[in-house]
Amino acid sequence: MPTYAEWVSTAAFGLAAVSLAWQIARARRDQPRAALDGAWSLAPGRDDYGDPTSEPGAWVFDVNMSNVGDRALTVTEVHWELEIPSGGVQKITSRVRGGPIPRRLDAHDHETWQIGQDLDGTSWHGRRARPAATIIRRHGLIQRWLGAKPETPISGQWVMLRDPRQADQSDEDR
Repeated sequence: MPTYAEWVSTAAFGLAAVSLAWQIARARRDQPRAALDGAWSLAPGRDDYGDPTSEPGAWVFDVNMSNVGDRALTVTEVHWELEIPSGGVQKITSRVRGGPIPRRLDAHDHETWQIGQDLDGTSWHGRRARPAATIIRRHGLIQRWLGAKPETPISGQWVMLRDPRQADQSDEDR
């Protein structure tokens, strides 16, 4: 039969294990968490985008970033990734408008950036693209000791780019 000291040491071990599990769960929950999404469109004209070099039919990409975690993060780059036929990915980063970069997003903060690209809409019709960003999370001592990289690339969902003018023309041909 266990002695009093064995019961106490077993209870202390159990409480220490529960405390450690709670601290790990709390540290994971308190990390900054980024939610990223985006939208794309074709600029109908230079006045709508506000850039005198944008021609009608130029692609405009929005990147929406939210920090849904409880700690701050820093956005160091925003772009869209365009799938290229050879299997790679092309970064679209020209003419970023919106908040400053790098941009600190505090807990539950949000920012939107616009990226303009002067290419004819027909050039990317039917290709997949997604919003992407690079963020810096504050790492604690244990993450640094384990060699966690401070910069983290994140990506949104793939979407299919469609030129509405091509859809209209194909409907008229029928």
